[in-house]
Parts: sequence; C-alpha cells; structure tokens
Amino acid sequence: MAFLLNGAFILAAVELFRSERYAAGGVVTFFEILWYSGNIYSAVSSAHKYNEREKNKFLENLKKTSGLSLSYDPATSSPLLAFSFRY
Repeated sequence: MAFLLNGAFILAAVELFRSERYAAGGVVTFFEILWYSGNIYSAVSSAHKYNEREKNKFLENLKKTSGLSLSYDPATSSPLLAFSFRY
C-alpha cells in the first residue's frame, strides 16, 4: 500500500510540475517527503523492536534449556556468561 501511495504522490508531483503548477507541485512534493520519511522511520522502529523481542526470547530460552545464562556487567561494560549444573 505504501508503494502505491508513494507512486501516486510522485506521479501527481511530476504532472503538476509539467503543467507548470509549481506551488501545487511543491505542496505535493512536501507531503510525499513527509510520507516517505515517516514510512522509513516506522520500518526502522519496527525492526528494532522485533530484534529486541527476538533477542530476549533467545536469551530466556537459553537460560531455561541449557543452564547457560548471559548477562551484562554495567560496572565493567562487559558481557558475562555463566554455567550452572544441577544434580
């Protein structure tokens, strides 16, 4: 849907500039730039959220199934790997 709307905005801007309606073409171009950049921002935000969610699921599964745990020590800014053995 975003691809079609971007195409429509671009086509409208091109036709307005060809017919020498520069003010209307500028307005349409301005809104296309806002629309396009908003889509990029949304895609980046969604990718970051998805990656964070998958990383957390992986670490939780690692803790549950293997006895390994991965954590972060803020004092030394280094990751920590721990192994536990239950008997």
